[in-house]
Amino acid sequence: MRDDMNRRDFSKRLGKVVGGLVLAVIGVPLLILPGSGMVLILIGVGFVGQGLGIDVRGWLQRAAQKLIKKSEKNVDGATFPAGKDAFEGRNPSC
Repeated sequence: MRDDMNRRDFSKRLGKVVGGLVLAVIGVPLLILPGSGMVLILIGVGFVGQGLGIDVRGWLQRAAQKLIKKSEKNVDGATFPAGKDAFEGRNPSC
């Protein structure tokens, strides 16, 4: 702990670390649900990093972009239950 850090700053940083750890631990069992567990873990890691004085903003942005690309790829590659040909030629407003 630095000498120039007062009790309030230390409490804020400790709160971020503890809160981030709690969010990450809650996110682990939620990994069976689509998306929510990973988001909580990433937010928790961000709080822990801020509490420890590590700049994690760039890392979190890259991780979020990877998750977005992965989910878009999964949606684009999804198969239609009735087959794609069954939906061609239909009016989308029906």
